[in-house]
Amino acid sequence: MKNIIKMSKPYIILIVLFAIPLVSVLFITKIFNKDFHTSNRRFEPTDTISEVLSYEGIDSVLNLFEKTVFENLDKDYVSYLGYDTYKYTSKMYGRMFYKIFNKDTSRALVGKYTVGNFLPKDEVFYKEIKPDDSSYFQYLCMEKEILYNFLDLILLLREKSYNDDFRIKDGFRYPSFNDRIGGAQYSQHVYGLAIDIYVGDVDGDGTINKDIDKEIVLDLLDKKIIKNKGGIGRYPWSTVVHFDLRGYKARWDSQ
Repeated sequence: MKNIIKMSKPYIILIVLFAIPLVSVLFITKIFNKDFHTSNRRFEPTDTISEVLSYEGIDSVLNLFEKTVFENLDKDYVSYLGYDTYKYTSKMYGRMFYKIFNKDTSRALVGKYTVGNFLPKDEVFYKEIKPDDSSYFQYLCMEKEILYNFLDLILLLREKSYNDDFRIKDGFRYPSFNDRIGGAQYSQHVYGLAIDIYVGDVDGDGTINKDIDKEIVLDLLDKKIIKNKGGIGRYPWSTVVHFDLRGYKARWDSQ
């Protein structure tokens, strides 16, 4: 028996050496597949975020941040944003800018949608920054009323047993960034008065259908929320919906 055990040790070692990489590959593959499918499950995670579902809740989150009005921003920063050459910069006077540190970008602002969802998706947004880097911050300019309207949309959908299955395409866009991505010259995003969303599986049938899911959203925005107060971009070839508070009724299909 001792001889058999002694002769088997090299084979046991070889089996173990081959098994470890195989198990590692299988484990990594499983994790990757899990992450991939999770990221495609719905547009926004809901498991770890405490939702904000009232106007007062939105106000409470915004009150956490240092605030400054546009005219008190650093002049070099205003130039970087492109407001120094923007034709309607005078419309920015009195508008509030919120100082957002990296650690605050994952905080829920409206429903399950985070502060970071409404920031400009520029090179600063995608820069690799440590969460505890206290010197790193961005400014967010979003008027409370448009955030309230987004919340109204979420609550109306839930009231009608629909899903608020969205991904935020755009919130605040400063002029120079707006120009780089081909935005309209006088976009309401520049004033923090507009939100663009990708519409997901609103009716909960397991598919994203722009002729059904998107129409549900457009109908609520048109008849219950925005009405004559602002604009709605319908973009019939995509799942994108734009809504804003420009102060008068506007509807369009072209980008």
